[in-house]
Amino acid sequence: MNPTEAALHLVGPIYEAAADPSVWPHALEQFARNIGGTATGFTIHRMPVRSSGNVCIAINADPAFQREFDEYYHSVNIHMANVPSVKTGTVASSDDYLSNQEVLASEYYNDFLRRYDLFHNLGAIIAQEPDIVAISSFRPLHWGAFTNDARELFKLLVPHFRRAVKLSGVLTQLHSVCNLLDVLTVGVFIVDADARILQTNERGRKILEIGDGLTAALDRLRTWMLAETSGMLAAIQRAAQTAAGTSLSAGAAMPVHRSSGKRAYTAFIRPFRSPQHYLGRESAGAVIFVLDPEEQLEANEALLTRIWGLTPSEARLACALLKGQDLRAYCDHEDISAHTARTHLKRVFAKLGVKRQSELIAVLSRTIGHVS
Repeated sequence: MNPTEAALHLVGPIYEAAADPSVWPHALEQFARNIGGTATGFTIHRMPVRSSGNVCIAINADPAFQREFDEYYHSVNIHMANVPSVKTGTVASSDDYLSNQEVLASEYYNDFLRRYDLFHNLGAIIAQEPDIVAISSFRPLHWGAFTNDARELFKLLVPHFRRAVKLSGVLTQLHSVCNLLDVLTVGVFIVDADARILQTNERGRKILEIGDGLTAALDRLRTWMLAETSGMLAAIQRAAQTAAGTSLSAGAAMPVHRSSGKRAYTAFIRPFRSPQHYLGRESAGAVIFVLDPEEQLEANEALLTRIWGLTPSEARLACALLKGQDLRAYCDHEDISAHTARTHLKRVFAKLGVKRQSELIAVLSRTIGHVS
């Protein structure tokens, strides 16, 4: 089986694991078998000092291997220390940057890997925010290096591992507590391959009720512009095919224009495969995140006080700036001097670790911008 054919068989389980983490061992087992690896899994590296590290999910690995890596051997990981680049998405083999002699002479191999008959490593960084998340596979010394076909298959699957890991952060609790999505100011739609809406959150329902750009016709998601509807349907079908294991599309992003003339929504379309216990049946489709650039960010002063330790006056100023109010207007509204406002602003900058107002807005938006 060539790398492309093998990838088509593997993407389905990967996206199913995004919705149901219990599927990850099965997905990793198939992945390891196809690239010719043994111990395979996800690891988190606390950077830049690697003061801690842990194996999140692993297959074909003794529990003692995971425990020893977590407790000590992550700190002498010769692969992580010598890989020439940690660029997200790059697949690298240990044979590319370390000689056999270097590995054989290392503490990491002699005191750790050798006991588990592991030597060659093939891995990729799939996330770096804020810690490095990697997926890697080992094989014994006497098996030789990973083949070119194994590398090619890994490269084809990296975008899907990345998407699945990101999706799992949002969707792991979806099946039992769908209402958690209602706190998001982002519209979330779970659809099947025909754009039939299976699940949405409160923000998604409001978007449909407004009917400005996105609507539901016979329970199917539609856009205001016919061309965009066709584009969205095509992207959903590609995503569904990926989730079903018949395509390698990692998703799409597109604007959704509005009849009111307001700025277009941004729709992110990602593969989604639900397990059989969800909605009573298995369904390969897509999850769509809809962002509204016209949405007024709402910051809760008490929340800012808890998160950043701001005083009530500082939190009130931060909320005003997040809503787009300038400093002079804020002074007039609060009946305070410009000197007092600038003093509050300097303290807010110091507590959030920023130097400019634009950086402050960016940090606040990323921290609480999509949660109401």
